[in-house]
Amino acid sequence: MFENLVTALCVHLGLAAPAGELDGAFYLQVGQLEIGLLEEPENDSLILECTVGNLGADQWPQQFQELCEANYYWSATNGATLGYNAASGDVVLTREWALQVLDSVKLAQLVEKFVVAAEFWNTRLDGRAQAPAAEPADALATMIRA
Repeated sequence: MFENLVTALCVHLGLAAPAGELDGAFYLQVGQLEIGLLEEPENDSLILECTVGNLGADQWPQQFQELCEANYYWSATNGATLGYNAASGDVVLTREWALQVLDSVKLAQLVEKFVVAAEFWNTRLDGRAQAPAAEPADALATMIRA
């Protein structure tokens, strides 16, 4: 079901279906970001994941508070969750969704919102945006660039 759904998503978006990796995941390149689509068999769900940045030691206190505030009722993540890997300093955005309620159209909408949030947080954590965080936009005119 998972592989068929990813293939249907790519057909829907007009992209060539990506080859599955050894870990069973599929990856879409969206601008500078790599969006992972992973199957979680125990929950019969799909997980979207993307490393959106890295927190250096000098950024940690201020940015960490901002990440926590963004996660509060998903107020600035479009329903996804930001996580922090202390060993690497990476900030990862993830979202889980039940496979049985997804089709290619619903998955495309989910990926679109996820990409908006991932691009927003990549920009914030990359230091290009110095203003306080605002909620990411709800829609993106063109989301995946082949």
